[in-house]
Amino acid sequence: MAMFKSKELGTIAIIILLLSFGFSYRFEGPPSLPTWVGNFILCLLAVTLAILVHEVAHKIVGARYHIYVEPKLWISGIVALLLGVFISGGRFVFAAPWAVSMQARPLRPGMPWPHVSPKEKAIVALAGTLANIGFAIVAKLLVPVLGPFAQKLIDINTAIAIYNLVPFFTILPILAFQWTSLKPIDAPYIEGEYVFFGNRPLWAFVFAFSILITLSLKFLGAALSLILSFICALGLWLLWHYFFEPEPPTKGPWPVKSTFVATEKGPTYKSYKKIARGER
Repeated sequence: MAMFKSKELGTIAIIILLLSFGFSYRFEGPPSLPTWVGNFILCLLAVTLAILVHEVAHKIVGARYHIYVEPKLWISGIVALLLGVFISGGRFVFAAPWAVSMQARPLRPGMPWPHVSPKEKAIVALAGTLANIGFAIVAKLLVPVLGPFAQKLIDINTAIAIYNLVPFFTILPILAFQWTSLKPIDAPYIEGEYVFFGNRPLWAFVFAFSILITLSLKFLGAALSLILSFICALGLWLLWHYFFEPEPPTKGPWPVKSTFVATEKGPTYKSYKKIARGER
């Protein structure tokens, strides 16, 4: 069975053309049509590689959890990309003009559909982002070989990773304008929303890591960027746990009933350690 259906290939082609136009709008050199065409071809190649890596990663990890992942055009995202490019003169490219639809699939026809948890959807959503970050790191290693093209790969892959991790885009009514007849359960969302609402600490870590490695790859080598970004993101993850995650109850039976609603904030990871030792 082919990894992508014909409809998906059409969607991916539109995404590639939109992003290629956005990233090639601003270019160095004489302001002539041949210069822009040459820059557009380089961006087209870099964007094609980045999007294919992104979508293939979704498909592979989605198959692991029996989830069918399909890219969907997002009208508001397309408008945001074009407006950002035209208003900023190509300095701002909203690199998320598409959303993702995830649906559970039975193992075989006639079998019940498997249950897919929000955390599993978060992992599938993160696959594309992490694939782009990994691609950017590899491109950094290949700078001596690929030259300026390697820098295009780094910029495009990190931009796609970061913008796709930002939540709240498609769930806001004003921004979520969609020309679609899909039912609410089938509605596509930006990947950051799957991650944020499926596993907030995981989102905090990966989002911080993506921003940090994007900045560090501009000034440092691949290995040092990876190490420093991981350490800093881990520290931010601990702070997120301390200030934003709810504290589990210190009294009463364990495990907590599903009706419990935490109201306190605190260092959740410390409570987990106490529970593991049998303390309250």
